[in-house]
Amino acid sequence: MNPSRTLAILCCGFTPLLATAAVVTPWAAAPRGESIVTRGDIGLRIEKVGRVESANRARLDWKPEVYGGEIRVAEVVRATGTVRAGEVILRLVAKDLDRELAEAIRQLDASKLRLNTSERERAISEENSALAVTRAMFAADVAARELKRWQTYEDAKALEMRALQVQGGEDRLVDEREELSQLEKLYSGAALDSQTKDIVLDRARRSLKRTERFTFFSTRDGAIYVAELHADAARRVSDAARDTALDLAHAIINQELGLIRNKLTKEDADHGLQDAQRRVDQLQADKAALEIKAPFDGVLAMTPRERGDELSRGANICEVSDPSKLRIRVDLSADSLRLVDVGSDVMVSFPAMPDRSGLGRISQLAAVGTASGESTVFPAVIDLNGAGTLPPIGLDARVEVRGSIKNALIVPLKAVTTAPDGSKIVRRKRGDSIEEVHVRVGASDGTNVEIIDGLAPGDTLEVADG
Repeated sequence: MNPSRTLAILCCGFTPLLATAAVVTPWAAAPRGESIVTRGDIGLRIEKVGRVESANRARLDWKPEVYGGEIRVAEVVRATGTVRAGEVILRLVAKDLDRELAEAIRQLDASKLRLNTSERERAISEENSALAVTRAMFAADVAARELKRWQTYEDAKALEMRALQVQGGEDRLVDEREELSQLEKLYSGAALDSQTKDIVLDRARRSLKRTERFTFFSTRDGAIYVAELHADAARRVSDAARDTALDLAHAIINQELGLIRNKLTKEDADHGLQDAQRRVDQLQADKAALEIKAPFDGVLAMTPRERGDELSRGANICEVSDPSKLRIRVDLSADSLRLVDVGSDVMVSFPAMPDRSGLGRISQLAAVGTASGESTVFPAVIDLNGAGTLPPIGLDARVEVRGSIKNALIVPLKAVTTAPDGSKIVRRKRGDSIEEVHVRVGASDGTNVEIIDGLAPGDTLEVADG
C-alpha cells in the first residue's frame, strides 16, 4: 500500500476503538462554480457483512475404515450444549462388526503361521541349495582332475596297456607251442608208460587251444578298443567334466533363483500379514468409533438422531466448535487493499448484540482476487480477539474498514461526469475557454474523488452547482 494511511477497523474485540478522522485539505479560494485541483486526504469507510464461525471446528461423521454392514443409533448421550474433550456424544451398534473382527483376527493368526512356515521352508531350501552347490563343485572338481589325468597319463597308458595285453597273449601262445613241440620230441624217444605220455601231451594240447582262443579274443578286443572303445572312454571322461561343470553352473543358478523365489514368497507372506494386521486394526478402530466422542472442549451442534436410526456411511453425526477461537469470513473490495493488509486491525460490530462489538485482526487475505459481478473481491479472514465476552457462533457481523489515502490528487465529485462510453470527464478552464478532459478516477469519500491521471495540481475545473 503506497499511500500512507490511518486505520480504524471493527472486529469482535473488546477494546474501545480510537478512530482517526480523515483530514481533507480545504479547497483553495475560488469563484463560485469553480474548483482548483489540489492534493489532500480522502477518508474511506468500507463495510462488509459476514457471519461468526469457529476457527477450530470438527465435523463428526460416521466414516468406518472397512466395516460396511448395518449400523444403528444405540443411545443419544448428548444432544446439544457444551461438551468436554473425550465426552461421549452418541453410541452406535454394528450388527456384524464383532463377527468380522473375530474372522479378521483368525486370518491374522493364519497369516502369522504361514509366515513362520515360509521362513522354515526358506531356511531348508537355502540349506539344500547350498549343499547341492557344494556337491556339484566337488563332482566338477573330480571330473576336471580325471579329464586332466586322462589327457596327461591315462589316455596313452590305456592304449599301451591294451597293446601289452595283446602282445602278452601272443607271446604265451608262441611259448606254449614251443613247449608242446619239445614235449612231443621228448616223449617220442622216451621209454615211458604210454598212458602217462598221453596225459601230459593232451594237457599241453588243451592248454595250447585255450591260449589260442584267448589270444584270438585278446587280439580282437585290442583292435576294437583301439578302433572304438578308447575314443568312447575319452569322450566319457570329457563329457563327465563338461556335464559336472554344467551341473555346477545350474546348481549356482538354481540357488540364486531359489533365493529370489524365497524372497518373493517371504514378501507375499509379509504383505499378507500386513494386510491381515491392517484389517484387524481398522476393524478395531471402527469398533472404537461406535462411541462418538468430542475431540476437544466446545459446543455441540447435532444433526437430529434418535435411538434405532439407521446410518449410512459418511452420515453426519454432529459438529463440535471451539467457542474461544472465532473468526469472520468476508470479501474485501480492491479499495480495501489500499488500507489494510494481513495483521491490520478492523472494526467488527454485531447489530443483534452491539455490546460485544470491538476489534478484530486480518489473519488471511487472498493474494488473488475473484470475480464478483463487475468488480473483483479478495476473500479475507478476520480473527476475533479473546478479550471480553465473545459473540455466539453463527451471529451476523459487520466488518468496517476505515482509513485515509494521503496526499491524493482530489477534486469535488460534482466536477466529474460520465460520458456515454463510460469514461470520466472534467471541464478544465484554459483562460476564457473550457476544455473537456478525460480522467482516470480512484477512490471517493462521497464528496471528493481521487484523480489518478489526466490533471495536475492547480488546474481549475468547472463544477456543477447543486
